[in-house]
Amino acid sequence: LSEREKQRPAIGSYCLVLTKDGVTPVLLDSGFDYNGTVKRFRDVVSKGRNLEGSRNALYEHLITPVLPHLPAGVKNIIIIPDGDLAYLPFDILRETYESPDFGETYALSLSPSVSVSMLAAKEGDLRNMAILAFADAVYNMDGEGADRGQRAFDGEKWINLPGTAAEVGAVQRIADEQNRPIAVYLKEDVSEGTIKYLSVRGELARYPIIHFACHGYFNEDEPGRSGIVMSEVSREHEEGDENDGYLTIPEIMALNFSAGMVLLSACETGLGEMRRGQGMVGLARAFLVSGTGSIGVSLWKIDDTGTSLFMTALYKKVLAEGKPFREAYYEVKNAFRHGEFGEDYTRPMYWAAFTMYE
Repeated sequence: LSEREKQRPAIGSYCLVLTKDGVTPVLLDSGFDYNGTVKRFRDVVSKGRNLEGSRNALYEHLITPVLPHLPAGVKNIIIIPDGDLAYLPFDILRETYESPDFGETYALSLSPSVSVSMLAAKEGDLRNMAILAFADAVYNMDGEGADRGQRAFDGEKWINLPGTAAEVGAVQRIADEQNRPIAVYLKEDVSEGTIKYLSVRGELARYPIIHFACHGYFNEDEPGRSGIVMSEVSREHEEGDENDGYLTIPEIMALNFSAGMVLLSACETGLGEMRRGQGMVGLARAFLVSGTGSIGVSLWKIDDTGTSLFMTALYKKVLAEGKPFREAYYEVKNAFRHGEFGEDYTRPMYWAAFTMYE
């Protein structure tokens, strides 16, 4: 290395604070094991274990140095995470056991990159607009699980998700109560063919809110083959049949969207891969590039009850109370924190995975 290269700071040792007044580089501790701590923290929180030590250490090294550089009175923060920080539930970081969570003080959302956020459409007022929902996809007619086929991880299968029908049914009742139009597709109709047909016909672009209550799939080795798992995955495919049940990232980016909000109520839909200069390559980025204003994803698997509670409360905030989704996320998470859904559901494993990108 040249002397100039040797003097460069380590990758990941700075946080850039972008405000309307300019950019401020904030020096972070380049010796701290961010990636390792994040991985351990996710494992602990997603399994409902004691997470105090890791959440405090991450707050100390990621948040504390940045706070003096935030403008007074700021409420909303968009985080553009680097590397494994994209898997981190920033909402639940805090200084000490007695301190409020970071996401309790600020309304947080994420972005895959600055350029993608600048290109993404704005959410707009979604209160009086139509909803399109997909749920209860058929992965295997006998309910035992469909093989992942050529995209398989050894031994894993897709299991039917009957709880997603109840989840979308609750959303439909809220929409009906507020006289909001909603179209719901269930079982075999939750297909690649359906969504591609809606896209070609221009119907997909008519829905400002789109909800997918399906499995999400992330391929770490080939991120471009990641996607949403639709009903076709359970059947045999003829040679040359492009509808194999996996609505992949390239296929998503080719769809004709103009939604203000897409909600992926699915397992691990927030995962992605970092590529230098490109931001996070994942489902969130694919939808934003395709014309979506904001997208809701999850960072780990949530049980049916926790997901249904979160999504129902979220839609009530938006459709019945007229809140924008960013504010609705903030308020619903605080409701979970403070026990409004019962003491058991105060644990972050049930709600901290839900993350909004914009």
